[in-house]
Amino acid sequence: MVKKKSSNIREVGMDIENQKKEIKEQLREKKRLKITTTLTYLEKRFPKTFDHQNPTPLKIGINKDIKQLNQELEDKNLMQKKIFYTLRYYTRLPQYIENCKEGAQRVDLDGILGEKISKEEAQYMREERSKKPLIGIDSRKIHHCFKQGADALKIEKEKVQISER
Repeated sequence: MVKKKSSNIREVGMDIENQKKEIKEQLREKKRLKITTTLTYLEKRFPKTFDHQNPTPLKIGINKDIKQLNQELEDKNLMQKKIFYTLRYYTRLPQYIENCKEGAQRVDLDGILGEKISKEEAQYMREERSKKPLIGIDSRKIHHCFKQGADALKIEKEKVQISER
């Protein structure tokens, strides 16, 4: 009888661990969806700046420009936390790091070329950014989501509201 109780406790413990793993995966999937949705929005809203297939170096402080624009337009699609994770994902893309070569120009939200990347910045991008993984997010899965298109992601049009201004 004692053995049955201990095996029941182990089974319950295993169930709890499985539930924890499932919840973590659901949270990762939710985060992936938010990143993909936000990046899709940014690509449509700022087509000269954002392109996940051929990312160009972004202006330093572009997150502040987006935040300011968000406040001016009261744009609900540009929540600050979503922007943070999306920009972090975007700037750690292997293509982005590859495009951050010495002398490459950064772009602002209007796609206007700005300052050039210095030798030190290019070296930093190659060494530091490529070492840091996307915490809890497999970038290959996000890239796969983009390849499958918005329909495969089941992104509803209401989630990606684009102002046609």
